[in-house]
Amino acid sequence: MSVEKNLPIVQEALWHRLGDRKHLQPGGLLNRLAAKTGLHEHEVRRVMARLREMDWLEGVASTGEPFARVIIKADRPVAPDPESLRRWNFALEQIDASPEDRDLLRDAHAALDGMEVADLATVARALLALRDMVQSDEARPQFLVSAHHLMSSSKMLGQLPVGVRYAIAPSLGALKEQIPYVVTAGPEAPIEIILIENPWAFELAVEAGIADRYGLIVTFGYGLSRDTDAYGRQLAGLVEARASELVQLTRFGAPPAIGAMLSNPNISFWGDLDLEGLRIYRRLKARIPHLKLSKLYGPMLARLEAGLGHPYVSATGKQGQMELRPDEFADDPEAQILAHACSSRGIDQECLDDKVMSAILN
Repeated sequence: MSVEKNLPIVQEALWHRLGDRKHLQPGGLLNRLAAKTGLHEHEVRRVMARLREMDWLEGVASTGEPFARVIIKADRPVAPDPESLRRWNFALEQIDASPEDRDLLRDAHAALDGMEVADLATVARALLALRDMVQSDEARPQFLVSAHHLMSSSKMLGQLPVGVRYAIAPSLGALKEQIPYVVTAGPEAPIEIILIENPWAFELAVEAGIADRYGLIVTFGYGLSRDTDAYGRQLAGLVEARASELVQLTRFGAPPAIGAMLSNPNISFWGDLDLEGLRIYRRLKARIPHLKLSKLYGPMLARLEAGLGHPYVSATGKQGQMELRPDEFADDPEAQILAHACSSRGIDQECLDDKVMSAILN
């Protein structure tokens, strides 16, 4: 192929390698461009020499060999609008949306990809109408607002970018995504409240008879992700909410109202002995300053020190956990000891059987 035919191929490869940077390093650049384009390195060098002649870039010798930082002097090409955006803009034209409304709804196009133009127009009208309706709906869950206003779809509103929802109306972006259920167990006058990270551990505690003396709280949510930390994060989110907003379900016994349980002066947290579990504890402690770590961490730490823990990998569902920061938990000595112990391996709370739980708590 001639140099002229190879020009756009190499230019595209250069833009791709540049990304968000301002320049490219000269070392190995020709080799990388050759690998990207499928051209021989000699052909890439000839194109680079031609680009230098065109004053399209600098940092390249007349032979085409990069010798300094390679800076592209041309204006970056503007990427064409995706098909989803073109269809969405056409739908907005169909309903005579104002320029301001088009800007407001622009970023919704990707979430609505695949819909016919007529359906897109219907959605656009409904979204604009929500500006006037949402104030009366703002206390309702997102699923219900979506199902009532967006083509009978309970999920469509949640698929839109948060920025679009807030742009339509701030209250629309803050709608509840799920029913705030909390499941509780225990006697009328528990000796202690235990916030439990995972539902199966809650169930094990009930079966072990812990709820005969202790008040137990766990979150419950339909449609949670398979992320192993989802329940713990939801628990933290619900505790941060007002108690009056929570829907309390009783699994066993006659526990106090959720507000009374959360304000109990003797309250602890029991979750997985891993970094994310301890971070959930810290988040809960910010809302409940007198929160302490459960005594059940004792036998879990013993298992970890005996080499019975697991690594933070995909097989254990913990590949995304952030590494321990040097100063993390520095103001909480007990949590810091546990964090250092589980810095590379963790223990799931469900590993404790009913005999161990009973021995520790009863």
